[in-house]
Amino acid sequence: MGIFWDRATRVDARDVARWMQIADKPVRMHWRHQRAGLIAKTVPQQKRRLPPGTPNPVTGKSTPGTKYAPNTRAHCETVLRTFYDFHRDEGTGPLINPFPLTRSGRAGRAHAHHSPAAPFHNEGQGSPRR
Repeated sequence: MGIFWDRATRVDARDVARWMQIADKPVRMHWRHQRAGLIAKTVPQQKRRLPPGTPNPVTGKSTPGTKYAPNTRAHCETVLRTFYDFHRDEGTGPLINPFPLTRSGRAGRAHAHHSPAAPFHNEGQGSPRR
């Protein structure tokens, strides 16, 4: 990406979150094939392996897909938020965390005391993965 970690902005955080939504997970080759010097295109495929995302006929649980799971993306965002919070508190990183925590979820329901007669304000807060 070419961005230094201490110069990241919210736009960069949004780009990382979006990249994790659209990128395919890297395919790991078995150690036997790595030692033989094969590349991913020439590796023999197993016949009994189900395509990604199809349910198991016995358990009904779906096989891992080719994309990053929502739990993985949320975990990655949490790790990055904590990393930037640590460096902000130590004074070694940026003053503003590019992965802010949504404040509306902490205090209860968002806009809980909003008057129906008043228009909603465009607050622009929230997680970059939305």
